[in-house]
Amino acid sequence: NILISFLIQVLRPKETEKLVLFLKGINLVKPDSWGTSMLSSFLQQLITYRGFYEDNLEWVNLEGVQIVATMSAGNTLGRYELSPRLTSIMHVAYMSYSGREELHSVYSAYLYPLLQV
Repeated sequence: NILISFLIQVLRPKETEKLVLFLKGINLVKPDSWGTSMLSSFLQQLITYRGFYEDNLEWVNLEGVQIVATMSAGNTLGRYELSPRLTSIMHVAYMSYSGREELHSVYSAYLYPLLQV
């Protein structure tokens, strides 16, 4: 019998159970000539396999990491579509822009206790 063993590096948060990795504007990364975004491919690998390959081709596992990302709305200049492979494995939530009355009620709730003298 041949026994093959190897050590796999594991990255996990220190002194906490979960680390939230917040990425803003993930659709602002311009895809290459084949339509691939390195960021989208990397995120897909992290979500699907819970890890990534380092530069030396050693596998690194991630534990206790949650990825939260935002996108800029619309298809205007500087915004690109995300890969369907990535969006198919993500939970997507859409929030529209808040109106004046909604913003007024939110800010009032936050500022009211501070302005009480």
